[in-house]
Amino acid sequence: MTAKYEKFAETIRDRIRSGKLEPGEMLPGYRVLADQVEGFSPGTVQKALQVLSSEGWLEATPAVGYFVNKPPSEAQDAPDLASELAALKVALGELAERVERLEAGASHS
Repeated sequence: MTAKYEKFAETIRDRIRSGKLEPGEMLPGYRVLADQVEGFSPGTVQKALQVLSSEGWLEATPAVGYFVNKPPSEAQDAPDLASELAALKVALGELAERVERLEAGASHS
């Protein structure tokens, strides 16, 4: 089963491929994007944007936002090691946060 953030990421990839999102265009914030594409939470949108940035589809500018890059070549567009690695990094970060919360809760017992 595909994760929700990956489904949202594919929606953004499709918009970039089709020209609905142009290179250099700034994306709206997480909440606005979540409202524009029904069924996604701001957290899911944030994870998707991080993956798209690591794949080269977007450029993240701290304290400003995400900007559309030119689409990566079609060879890179297919599911490959880079996108799998990006997804694993996101999942690993989530797991590390969960372990940290669990350990903090266990120490308070």
